[in-house]
Amino acid sequence: MAIEAATKPRVPDEVRRFLNELTPGDTGSTVLGDWTICYEGFSADCIWDVEQRMALPEDDPRHAASLQDVLDEVMDEFQHRLGKDLVEVDTLGDEEQPIVYALGWTAPAPAADPEV
Repeated sequence: MAIEAATKPRVPDEVRRFLNELTPGDTGSTVLGDWTICYEGFSADCIWDVEQRMALPEDDPRHAASLQDVLDEVMDEFQHRLGKDLVEVDTLGDEEQPIVYALGWTAPAPAADPEV
């Protein structure tokens, strides 16, 4: 479903800088050139919500066994959203307030033939 390792483009410094500036309060998506960046930070409020989900009965569809379960849900959503353009999905920051991100790359369309 994702771009094969052998054909993965190099992630530009501009994209890495953007990722490094994210905080646990940041959530959204941004397009930088041919790159789509999806990100969701887990602030103290989000961690509180995760703890509430962990306290739900196991038969409740919102129940989460751990923070990792919720991070995996977000990663799965990003993978689904980016589909074949997915290059990378990972977490940043510390374990207490992580930031989940995914990078998608869309190859530029071939230039039109000026002689046509």
